[in-house]
Amino acid sequence: MFGAILGDIVGSRFEFDRGGKTKDFEFITDECEFTDDTVMTIAVAEALMDAGVDADEKSVKEHLVKSMQKWGRRYPDAGYGGSFTHWIHADDPKPYNSFGNGSAMRVSSVGWIYSSLERTIEVARWTAEVSHNHPEGIKGAQCIAAVIFLGRTGHSKEEIKEYVTKTFGYDFSESLEDMRKRHRHDETCMDSLPKALRSFFDGKDYEDTIRNAVSLGGDTDTLAAIAGAMAEGYYGLTRDYDVWLGKGMWEVIHRFRHEALKNNTDPEIMELRRIKSQQDDEALFDWAYRHDHGEWNDEVYEKVVEIYEYLIKKGDGMAANNLGSMYYNGVHFAKDYQMAEKYYRLACERGISLAYGNLACVYYYGDDSIRDDAKCYETLMKGAVLFDNVECYMRLGDLFRYGRHVETNEDQAFRMYAKALNCMPKEAETADLMLGSIRKRIGECFLYGIGTEKNPHEALFNFSIAMTALYAQIGNPYVMSSISHLKEELKEAQDILEGNTTNRIMN
Repeated sequence: MFGAILGDIVGSRFEFDRGGKTKDFEFITDECEFTDDTVMTIAVAEALMDAGVDADEKSVKEHLVKSMQKWGRRYPDAGYGGSFTHWIHADDPKPYNSFGNGSAMRVSSVGWIYSSLERTIEVARWTAEVSHNHPEGIKGAQCIAAVIFLGRTGHSKEEIKEYVTKTFGYDFSESLEDMRKRHRHDETCMDSLPKALRSFFDGKDYEDTIRNAVSLGGDTDTLAAIAGAMAEGYYGLTRDYDVWLGKGMWEVIHRFRHEALKNNTDPEIMELRRIKSQQDDEALFDWAYRHDHGEWNDEVYEKVVEIYEYLIKKGDGMAANNLGSMYYNGVHFAKDYQMAEKYYRLACERGISLAYGNLACVYYYGDDSIRDDAKCYETLMKGAVLFDNVECYMRLGDLFRYGRHVETNEDQAFRMYAKALNCMPKEAETADLMLGSIRKRIGECFLYGIGTEKNPHEALFNFSIAMTALYAQIGNPYVMSSISHLKEELKEAQDILEGNTTNRIMN
């Protein structure tokens, strides 16, 4: 719900046409302040939490009245309308048939705290009815709560537009430019909702949505609060904002965030639903690639596998390679070299060069059921000849160095490592893991005289580059063991140069 509060604060200094109807302005300044929109947003959120998510209508409304009066009296000069000011201070407040936009600006917490759209719409009605019981006031609250719910549960803007049009009948077809031209200061739901909806649907992200709303002029704090509430539901907030709030407000916000998380769909799954609605296979692959490793829950990993399998059926070789890597590394699945081999082979058949190096690793490092030096050599040779594949040359160097399938040939090992380095893309950064692996091997050749003359200066040079590259990949478990070994080798090269020791015999 902080999206509504932030919108209110940003829009506050432009109310009554003080902003020149432009999107070009400093987002937050010392002139910004919270208004009645923030106070009532806080009040409604606190009331819903105190009542509990399963509370009935009577209990919810009692908590709403109590909380709204408490917060309204705590901040009596926040900018309420005359009728609502009277309502705040009444001994027995009654609804007064209002269709003002206050019902929509305070409702954002409803869109976050309930687990179904039906319950969201029901409670949104109750939050309006305690004061704004006109059908238009009720509709405004229900619409905004529904948009937030649909946004946070991963629906596309097209789906949300269709729902709003069919369910609430709002016409937001008018462009923002035309809205600016016909502008008047109007605080009714009938005027504010189409403006806020258009600002949201045209927005590129949260901040752009707020700028759209503010650029319309008039009741900018409330327009931005309503539009910001919807944008937060759809985009989320990607950064923290340093704003001043009144006593006790941050406590309610932090408490609400904790409560809302209990009923929220995983934001990663929300993002995926939006991508699926766009029917964009490239975006689907990008999402899966970002989530096929790391600390994700089972639902996310299941979606990754689902996407890769779908793309594989459509002929995508990289999807096959990446699914093979999940089996090889034991991500989501138990480590399974047979399944890794299956998908890496498929990727090779579809012309994915890096799959050859990956398949060779299955045969080189796999368990006894699949380890096969002959297949490893054959696969590496294909990858090297067909694609000048960097990893294939590096792994061939290992085979010649340690005599796996071929006779030990240190000269050939050094040539393969040098070839791998020469095949590295010119734009490769020092953070590249492969660069670190190759430089480490070449450094060892110079340190121990493998296929070349011993040269501790060259060894130290290559080890230093390798260390920089590997440290950039510090989260990788394989890298940690490599760095530990590399530190020993680097020290040995330094000791030789300083005359402190003689070269040790390599195991």
